[in-house]
Amino acid sequence: MDKTTSRPHFLLTNDDGIQARGLKHLYEGIKNLGDVTIVAPSSQKSGASQSLTLGSLNVTSVDWEDNVKAYQVSGTPVDCVRAALQILNCKPTMILSGVNLGHNLGRTLLFSGTCGAVIEGVYSGIPGAAFSYFREDQDEYDHVEKYIAPIVEYLLDLQIPSGTFYNINFPEHLDEEIKGFKVAPHGISNWSSAFKPSEKIESQFISADFWKRHDKDIDSDCHFNELGYITASPIQISELTDFDILQKQKDSFEAYVSNKFRFNS
Repeated sequence: MDKTTSRPHFLLTNDDGIQARGLKHLYEGIKNLGDVTIVAPSSQKSGASQSLTLGSLNVTSVDWEDNVKAYQVSGTPVDCVRAALQILNCKPTMILSGVNLGHNLGRTLLFSGTCGAVIEGVYSGIPGAAFSYFREDQDEYDHVEKYIAPIVEYLLDLQIPSGTFYNINFPEHLDEEIKGFKVAPHGISNWSSAFKPSEKIESQFISADFWKRHDKDIDSDCHFNELGYITASPIQISELTDFDILQKQKDSFEAYVSNKFRFNS
């Protein structure tokens, strides 16, 4: 956190849309910590990952409590962050995304629009955190608010390293059943799909999603979340190159392909 700034400025977004209850809970959780701007999709964009819109976008203001500036964007979560940074000239202290309807544990974050928005911010040098929660009874949702502020306060003081964001997941437990808070490595369990032919429409297939657990996930976010813990996983995205493979295969790979052609180099 910039110690010269009296109040941090938060950019709030999500992938469930501007009207989602989770976004309102996220706002309630952090509204007393600083100034807030909200820019979220105008409709449901779950699973959008880091997709973006090629073409025009509509950005319109919406009413929000406490006279907070809020906008809806006819695009993806990434579009929302880009609109906030470029169109609205909003340079926040931190980007907070969520609270997502559904967890983003394990490999799920790879197609998460909730995480995709934060990743877009990280690419622009802005730290952030993604918040997710799932419970079938959506009336039992308010209790997550009180956990958000302490998490954000710590991350502000921490100064998250460049290229890293935090993925926060609330367990599928009622408030009195939550066992604690764990900072844990990212697991490899994931949502998988089984495609079955439709009985009604020829050429149509129906996706049946199921949670695929992995035995290697002991002590991961997946493991602790299932036990009833709130989990936080630091996700590093700035360097995607596998340098070990690069070093081992660079010369032989280049030589193999080069020997097939006469390059003018």
